[in-house]
This record gives sequence, structure tokens and C-alpha cells, in this order.
Amino acid sequence: MSDIYFRTAQALRTVTFPLLLQYRQNQGLEIDQGYDTLDKNFGFPLFFDPGTDWAYGPGLDWSARLILRASGMPTEEFMQKNLAGPLGINTDDMTFELQKHPNTQARRGDMTFRVDAKDGTAASLEYRDEEYWHKDNEPHGGQGIYTTPVAYKKNPEARTCDLLFEPALTPLAEKDLNDYCQKFRDWVPGSPIPVEVKKSHSVGGLLTLEDCDGDRWHRKGNSSWGGLPNIIWNVDREAGICSL
Repeated sequence: MSDIYFRTAQALRTVTFPLLLQYRQNQGLEIDQGYDTLDKNFGFPLFFDPGTDWAYGPGLDWSARLILRASGMPTEEFMQKNLAGPLGINTDDMTFELQKHPNTQARRGDMTFRVDAKDGTAASLEYRDEEYWHKDNEPHGGQGIYTTPVAYKKNPEARTCDLLFEPALTPLAEKDLNDYCQKFRDWVPGSPIPVEVKKSHSVGGLLTLEDCDGDRWHRKGNSSWGGLPNIIWNVDREAGICSL
């Protein structure tokens, strides 16, 4: 992920939560500015007590700080010791710290953007040498890992894997997630799932609670998520399909 995601996610939250817009304005903070640290990016008050409601927010991002306080280890060290290492993933194939891994830097894919022409001609692709390629942010638990498709698909132990497909929301929070999708139809969280399909959320992704695409894929229990720079993953265990 990238600071593009930081900035756009901030803007989306202010659109969906006017009080957040007012708060940031009163604090003299830019609405769409990406910062280096969790405190600057997401240092705003809670809208509700944890577990009582649902919002598109930075709960997973703050998990990086919780890991540090609970384990005494920086997020990168904790991830290498408890996740990447046991799965046989070397540090060049999964890291928050791109600047410390020239091997990873040399293999990374470029970021391009579609630029719509104003004179009616075809759109073009534009490469941008973004700041995040050259400067690491404080690890954010919900974003910021540089990895490969092969490493990303490594399977954890069975019970951990099962949690990705089990609803983790209270009934009220689940209702609010679906209400949110209905209200903001142009931007539904996760991978492209029709608004009308009932959804929940596991500890790691958006879940479909009913079949979405017949007997092909996006069946009931499908887990997925997507980043704004078109970073999308999807796992459908019933159909036997995994895509990145």
C-alpha cells in the first residue's frame, strides 16, 4: 500500500463522517494529507465503543501499535518472527521496511495511473515516482507491507486460516456495514461485490453471506478486500478460486 491510500482513505472517511471533517478542520489538520506516523494519520477520537458499530476506519492500522505494546517488539520484527519466518518467507519477500531491502526495491512493480485526455483522445498511462518508494512510514497494521504474490498466498495454520472466513461482527455492526454499502454505492469496501449482496466482515476481509455469481465464484463465505490503487485479493474456498 502507499501514501496514496492514506490520503484517499482520509478523504473517504471525511465524506462519510462529517464530524471527522469538522474535527480535523478545528485541529488545523489537512483533510487529504498522508503522514509518516499512526498518530498523525489516525489520531482522531472514536466514533463509538469498539464492537458496538461498524465504520470504514483504521482499526487494523492501530493493531501495529497494539503489537508493539503487547510484545515489546517493533511490528517488523514481530511479523518476521511470528508470521514470515514460520511460513518460510524471507525478509526480502515480505517487509514493512522497503528502504532496508534493496533486493525488494529492485524487484518492485511500478505504479502507473490512467490519465484521461481532455481533447477526446484515448486515455494514457502515466508513471509516478511516488515518495513511498523512497521513504518508509511507521508500520500500519492494515497496510504498508511490500510482498510478492507467492508469499502473500502462503497458508497459515488451519485454524488461523478459518478465521478469515468466519463473521466477526455483532449483528448491529453487520447491519451498519450493509447500510453503509447501500448509502455509498459508488464506493463499497472490498473487491467488486454488488451492493445488494449481504455482507459481513471477518478478522481479515469482507465476507459474502450469500452466493453472488451463481456457481462460478463469489459464493457464500467468499473473503476479499481491495486497496484503492487496484490492489485486490479474493479467496473463494467453495469455488476453489484465489486471485490477486
